[in-house]
Amino acid sequence: MSDATLMKNLKPQTDRKIRCDETNSLRSPQIYDMSESLELYSDLEESARAIKKPRFIHRECITDSPIYYPFTRETGIFRVLYCVTGQALLISERGDAKFISDNSVIILPAEQEYDLLLGRGSQNWITAHWEPDSNFVPVANFDKSRLFVLNSRSQSLINLTDFIRSDVEVHIEEDNLMLSWLNLLIYESRDSKRSFNLTPKLEGEISNLVELVKEIKKNPQLDWNLTEASRFAGYSPFHFSRVFRSNLGIGLPKFVECCRTELAIERLTGNHDPINAVAEECGFGSSQAMRSAIREFTGFLPIELRGQAGE
Repeated sequence: MSDATLMKNLKPQTDRKIRCDETNSLRSPQIYDMSESLELYSDLEESARAIKKPRFIHRECITDSPIYYPFTRETGIFRVLYCVTGQALLISERGDAKFISDNSVIILPAEQEYDLLLGRGSQNWITAHWEPDSNFVPVANFDKSRLFVLNSRSQSLINLTDFIRSDVEVHIEEDNLMLSWLNLLIYESRDSKRSFNLTPKLEGEISNLVELVKEIKKNPQLDWNLTEASRFAGYSPFHFSRVFRSNLGIGLPKFVECCRTELAIERLTGNHDPINAVAEECGFGSSQAMRSAIREFTGFLPIELRGQAGE
């Protein structure tokens, strides 16, 4: 499917909280779609719609500035969006913004309309849409929108996701596997309490590290230097550095910065406190330090998380 076709509904939404202008909202990134051509996609859409079967699309792009994407604005159908990799803001009609990260799942009812603002960087999404009276998706209640992050995925879901992202010629007719992926995705999101996650998962069950990670995530604004953290975990600083990195994949300073960024995102999207005050509250040494961390981990700037698109 061509860029022009996929992006034809992309236009500034001047009545929404987030401002768009032609410099950052109408730039169409290169799109790779599961269907090889518009004609093929149209034929599949028409035949699937007739029996109310879900339709699946795999979208990939790289953005160098925040950009609106229109696949959350159509009403009259149920939609599920899975962010394989990427960051975005889901914006309601009231202007409320929720941050989305890798492995976030969005469930949208038929009559609710949203904007989706993609952040900078690599974006990889799998989406599905179908009619409200379809019998193909029996596991979920779609009365209201929901947003989850899959911190833990079963091997079955991982395998099916990789399958969907592979060459469409191999599996375009594999309806049962596609439906299995969709129902498993919805099922595994049922226990999630968060909408996004930036920190890596702790590998292993070392009790000292488990408690330390919980404490850092609970109070990231504290001074978590190597001496304090190693004392909390009961290790020497040298041994602690090796154990921490081997179990989380990153060093302590970067992990603390991730946790502070998560807290800053919650504060920026949830209130209107001054950005300097948010930076201080979250433990950043300055608003510039927070700005750099948020851009690195989310593809947005603090002011953009507040609903001001563009730098």
